[in-house]
Amino acid sequence: MSLAKTIRQFFLVLRLQARQAWFHRAAAIGTIVTWSLRSGITVLLYHGIYKIIGTGSIKNISFEVAASSTILYAIYSSFSTRDISKIVNSDYKSGAIEIWLNKPVSYLAFKIAEIFGRNIPVIVTLLVLSVGFFSIGGLPNVDHLLKRLLLGILLLWSGVVIGCLLSGLIGLSVIWLKDNSSLHSIIDKIIMIFGGSYLPLTFFPPYFRLMGESLPTGAVTFISQIFYPDFFDNLPRFIITQLFWIIILGIALSKVSQAANRNMTVNGG
Repeated sequence: MSLAKTIRQFFLVLRLQARQAWFHRAAAIGTIVTWSLRSGITVLLYHGIYKIIGTGSIKNISFEVAASSTILYAIYSSFSTRDISKIVNSDYKSGAIEIWLNKPVSYLAFKIAEIFGRNIPVIVTLLVLSVGFFSIGGLPNVDHLLKRLLLGILLLWSGVVIGCLLSGLIGLSVIWLKDNSSLHSIIDKIIMIFGGSYLPLTFFPPYFRLMGESLPTGAVTFISQIFYPDFFDNLPRFIITQLFWIIILGIALSKVSQAANRNMTVNGG
């Protein structure tokens, strides 16, 4: 299938799923409430810790920067790239994957478009809530704020691409593993640890932080660090790391997709 046709199909599915999602909002509302509560509780926890310690910063990180790390992590997570592997797992168990692989469409591109389309209400709402949060609480007092925000968009986009590639690989592993849920759970928890979900990465020991940021599971959420004091020092490494994993995971996914197609053709579902 040509790239142009795949892109057209992707945006067609994205548009149809987004339109449907606006009319069937129950699932989106549940996700929005969950992420709002989760982020809110984490921010309140940070606030309590900073208050108990009684200092304006911890390891040169202010409360505002620590709180923003959690908010920015939630924005990345709203794209739900993690759901790709779960959907592939479900399609394999139901036998639907064999039908999809024999259709004149790109299976993974179709599924990614479905996920993104369904989550557009979540993405838009969390972005609005984040703007409200920063409007009320104020943005962190950092230099080159506009530049950081623009670079954050770039890092977010690259992180979403890496997340799709990584989750696609985990998803297609079901062809050989028969159930990828354990692998999905492991990778998902690693992303949460190294993505700023629990703690800002700058709180980690330097070697542990560097190790996490070098993995694709850490590279997906570099956006959570745009307000860190050392952001510009680490920016070249962030960009190189993301480009590296996009290339490596892209090649790997292409090879695994071909192997999966051969496996399904020879052995069936």
